Amino acid sequence: METILICGATGQLGSALYDQLRNASDKVYGTFKSQRPENLINKDLFQLDIQNEEQVQALLEKIKPDIIINTVAMTHVDNCELNQTEAYSINVIGNRNLLKYSAPTTKFIFISTYYVFEGAKEKPTETYCESDPVHPLNYYGKTKQLAEEDTIKKENSLIIRTSKIYSLGRDQRNFLARLYSTLQQQQTSAQVDDQYTNPIMVETLASSIITLITKHKKGIYHIGGKDIVSNYQFAIAFADFCNKEQELIIKIDSSQSQQPALRPKNCSLDITKVEKEGIELLTLTESFQRIKPNLNKQRKI
Repeated sequence: METILICGATGQLGSALYDQLRNASDKVYGTFKSQRPENLINKDLFQLDIQNEEQVQALLEKIKPDIIINTVAMTHVDNCELNQTEAYSINVIGNRNLLKYSAPTTKFIFISTYYVFEGAKEKPTETYCESDPVHPLNYYGKTKQLAEEDTIKKENSLIIRTSKIYSLGRDQRNFLARLYSTLQQQQTSAQVDDQYTNPIMVETLASSIITLITKHKKGIYHIGGKDIVSNYQFAIAFADFCNKEQELIIKIDSSQSQQPALRPKNCSLDITKVEKEGIELLTLTESFQRIKPNLNKQRKI
């Protein structure tokens, strides 16, 4: 029986991994940074700040994980741009601490992002493959690039570059959760129509990562959804699916968004490599159908 440590087990992706892995036979531990969520009293959850080298060393020596999955990150792109020291500490130094104190035989999985690319493909339908050169436009992407460079030095490592992640009933800050809350309150939502990705539902992402771990895969894999859409197209599709007023979705372009950090324009990920592993990725409609039971459970933000 392998021992698995999920760093950031109370976040959007971490909680999905924690839920799915705990249904298997492996021994699964998770971490949270500051305050244990009220709904989680499991003794296998530990408080950990990955920026604290002593805490990392003590926990890894205590549980001796065979597999470490690092989902911890400062992911708010504009906050990273405005608070670069903090972003570097969490996204780079924190990951280095985990690498430093992991055993040589430990499998290490690092969660990266499409933001390592500049998004300069000529057409939205053109995708980035794993071997394409990275060139981030913003500081968040830069921290992920640096952490990738550290991680790939570990022989038994797996880097997952993921597209935009969405869910309902987990993290309240993700794109879909915020959109649904806005639509529920019949408020308008401005969405850019010139930034393209292939978004992925978090449960599909989690199961895909677990499959790659089970198959003992190494290196870099891209994981995203089957559909390439702009934020505006995504929002319109979701509003239509849950019978909300599409008129609430306001189309804008990047120049109107007034965000501190630059965003890549055409930045969808090529999913050919991961699909060759027999992993089933979903369209937006298929994902929305699976999310449907959570529509009434999602609380307003």
